[in-house]
Amino acid sequence: MSSLRTCPHKKESRVVLSGTKLRKALSEGEEVSGKCLDLSSGGMFVESQADLPPGTEIELSFKLPDGPGTQLNCRAVVSWLNRKPNPLKPHYPHGLGIMFAKLPEAVHKAILRISDKKTSS
Repeated sequence: MSSLRTCPHKKESRVVLSGTKLRKALSEGEEVSGKCLDLSSGGMFVESQADLPPGTEIELSFKLPDGPGTQLNCRAVVSWLNRKPNPLKPHYPHGLGIMFAKLPEAVHKAILRISDKKTSS
């Protein structure tokens, strides 16, 4: 698992997706929502007021911006938190760094396609 002080994604593989919505279903059945601001093949950063400690296993449900509108689902783990007074990424809002745990191959390929489009433009 990644350190709480590092982001598990390579900078060149990131793509910012303002406004992409997702929902997290917690093991207790509670659902919270957030907005994905940074997506890579390794995970995502989600702007959210949810207070989930690192190591929390979650199920994600989200849509990719250039996809057919299909709801995508996968397992993930909260990797790091961005919280005041000492945020790990001061230029990011309050939120969670999430690392994909079991990403279906089709979802992985779709994310890579988005990343490739962003880095080639």
